[in-house]
Amino acid sequence: KTLGRILTVGQTRTIITVILTVLLLKASADGPCKKCDIEKVKTVNDSINNLTLQLVKDFLCTFDKTCDNNAEFSEWSNETLFYVIQKKPQLFLDAISTSKLDIEAILYALENPLYDMDLQGTYDSLKTVDGKPKTKERYLSAIYKGAQKAGQNLKR
Repeated sequence: KTLGRILTVGQTRTIITVILTVLLLKASADGPCKKCDIEKVKTVNDSINNLTLQLVKDFLCTFDKTCDNNAEFSEWSNETLFYVIQKKPQLFLDAISTSKLDIEAILYALENPLYDMDLQGTYDSLKTVDGKPKTKERYLSAIYKGAQKAGQNLKR
């Protein structure tokens, strides 16, 4: 017997609808994130003491060179990036190690702090966690460069 003879037309439509819905949901979950998404920055700020790996990944995914023209996003995301590293440095390293991100945009933000941030605290927080030495050093160097630009002398 063929599938059409076993299932009614209505049942077949229902099965097809369910399959398409699942495929669309999976595609949207796996798809690219929205760059310069101020709502993701707000969510991370609101959850700064209760961050999860997914929240940090979603936040970092919003970084992109095209955001340079968006003053509100650039300022708030820059400040938030430093707070994320200070509060949850391990989640930060885990997120950058397991996600497809615009690494250059994140490094640029660290090299160009927009506010008078506690860069020594940020540096020290990141320095103390486990991570791939090359990856960790890349981000520590970016924070160090940012401190130099901001006139802060960091102890390595």
